Amino acid sequence: IVPVETAAEAGYPSGSLLFSHYLNFYPRVGFAYRLFPKRGTVLRGGYGLYGDNVYASAGIAQLGKGGPFTGSATFTNKFSNGQPLFSFPQPFLSSGTHATQTAAALNPHLAVPSTHQWYLAIDEPLGPNTIVTLAYVGTASRGLLLPINLNQPPPSTISFSTTELTYPNYQAVNWTENAGVDNYNSLQISVRKSVGRNLFLDSGFTWNSNLTDDRTAGSYQGAAPENRFCLGCDYGNNPLTRRLYYYVNGHYLLPFGRGQSFFSDTNRLWNGIIGGWGIAGEGTIASGL
Repeated sequence: IVPVETAAEAGYPSGSLLFSHYLNFYPRVGFAYRLFPKRGTVLRGGYGLYGDNVYASAGIAQLGKGGPFTGSATFTNKFSNGQPLFSFPQPFLSSGTHATQTAAALNPHLAVPSTHQWYLAIDEPLGPNTIVTLAYVGTASRGLLLPINLNQPPPSTISFSTTELTYPNYQAVNWTENAGVDNYNSLQISVRKSVGRNLFLDSGFTWNSNLTDDRTAGSYQGAAPENRFCLGCDYGNNPLTRRLYYYVNGHYLLPFGRGQSFFSDTNRLWNGIIGGWGIAGEGTIASGL
């Protein structure tokens, strides 16, 4: 039986287990300026700061509960004198040779990860109904969440011993902290063209670089660092970002209904049935992960 002790019984002041954020400021600014009015060349740019409500994610909420509400123990079997240490119907040892229990927690002063985004673009008309855009887009993310194993000993050429563990009764002690960074820079080129009133084409190419020490994306926290004493050693290309990316798509509005070649004088009822239909298609080509 695992005893339960409340925060108040442990002597923690009210509200001290988790310090929430109530005043986050996320400014955004942008501009557009026509450089050559007769040519229609437009210079655009912008900057924005973005954040996320990390405490609303399922993973962080689970970590915040702590034991005994969550917990797990792992036992690794092995052979001794040709016999397994344990087997059915008794699948667990009475005592382990190494600690198997893990613990996880988060910094009560956890900050909200932030992402700075900026871009600078030039729109240039190229022939009738055609616009070419050349843009630089960048982002810088700071304070990404990483689970750092506080029980990991420093790298060494000496054979491992459990005496090196800071907490020898635990296999791992994962402490979620604002320790990850991510830097993204890209060159983006796009061409948009309309043919007549009904055909619209769009094509673009992206060449980007994405460097990070957070090797996992799409979850509330990244992968544990390989070496907690050198977080920068994990900094490198993001394995989930494709360096080269090309797309093309088109949309053709069928010429039926008001303002179109066929049934242009139809009433509202029939126009709602036969008008506004279109055919669209798209394709992408990208380099590998």
